[in-house]
Amino acid sequence: IYNDILVSRRRRMHARAAEAVRATRPDDPSELAHHLIAAGQTEEAARACVDAAEAALRRLAPRDAMELFAQALAHSSEAGDRARLRCSLGEAAFQAGDIPAAQEHLELGVTALEDLGDAVNAAHHRLTLGRCFWLRSDYAEAERQYELARAGLEDAGPSEDLALAYIRLSGLHAADFEAEEAEQLGERAIVIAEQRGSIEQRVAAADWLGVAMCLAGKLDAGIAELERSRNAARLRGLHVLESTAVIHMLSMLETYGRVASCPPLIERLRALPENPWVSVVTPYYESWLAFWSAQLVAAARAAQRCIDLATGFGMQGQAGWGRGLLCLVATELGDLEAARELLPERTASLQRQERVEQGWVAMRLHLATDDLEHAGPIASEFAAEPWAVAGTALSDAVVY
Repeated sequence: IYNDILVSRRRRMHARAAEAVRATRPDDPSELAHHLIAAGQTEEAARACVDAAEAALRRLAPRDAMELFAQALAHSSEAGDRARLRCSLGEAAFQAGDIPAAQEHLELGVTALEDLGDAVNAAHHRLTLGRCFWLRSDYAEAERQYELARAGLEDAGPSEDLALAYIRLSGLHAADFEAEEAEQLGERAIVIAEQRGSIEQRVAAADWLGVAMCLAGKLDAGIAELERSRNAARLRGLHVLESTAVIHMLSMLETYGRVASCPPLIERLRALPENPWVSVVTPYYESWLAFWSAQLVAAARAAQRCIDLATGFGMQGQAGWGRGLLCLVATELGDLEAARELLPERTASLQRQERVEQGWVAMRLHLATDDLEHAGPIASEFAAEPWAVAGTALSDAVVY
């Protein structure tokens, strides 16, 4: 029956329905947007879609927000609105864990904002764009985006985004075992956060400072800094920051052989609200803990879960982490053919943290198969590089 009604009449009916929604259900922007679109009132419909998308983000429904931002974009014609909506769509995609879509929309949106002369907003979204590149293992481009964001924000004075730019750069240097640089960047982020009065960024900066301190050999002080960051986030209900601090504590404790302290952190991570990053990293560390506890079948299951989730989210880097770990487990189980198929490629583009971990995995397999020709160069590389001494790599190098 609806399709038999003249289009002009349908539009009038939807316009009246939109007025009724405004009058009786002002807190239902999604329903309002639906009727405005059907009524052909495109400008109002776009604004209503944005309101509905923002409401979806507040109720932690980023996929609904993606759809609504896309509708708003389709009904917007002004260049500035389209650029901002494109970035909003990318941010929602990032929260939903659709990393390839997030990168695509953010690249288009940031370029459009730059063309319009809106450098500050472009810099804001570059911080998420850089994270997309990092999750897809393009570390050089991630660093370039963070540096561009820092450059675009520095002249405007202290801000949360500027503190975040320093935090992200600190994290990149930490993963490359450049502890001194990472520590300096983390300290600069803390200063900016305090100047701005941003508790959230102060907590985040302290977290990365703790990581840098651990990698610089100040393990107890670094763990204590991470614990303070974690507790500060927990007291303030900053769940994302708490989960990040817990993950970093797991990484440092596992790396430096303090595995007995890890199970309560895994339990806390499971209790926190889930997001794509946490859902991928949790089974990764569950697998490491099972591995060190000689529960190899459980370790294999958790590693495979990490791979499947990371692949689904488009997180190539984390899928690679999972494959390397599964290779290690297969080696210990004696399934050497499976291990060979999973053996990660150690490319020059990897960050040093990954090169150490994947090299260690490769060395374990080569030693298990009496392939000293390939094990030897990795062991020599580790023994010669101070950043490789931490954790488990050195013990195998010494055994060799």
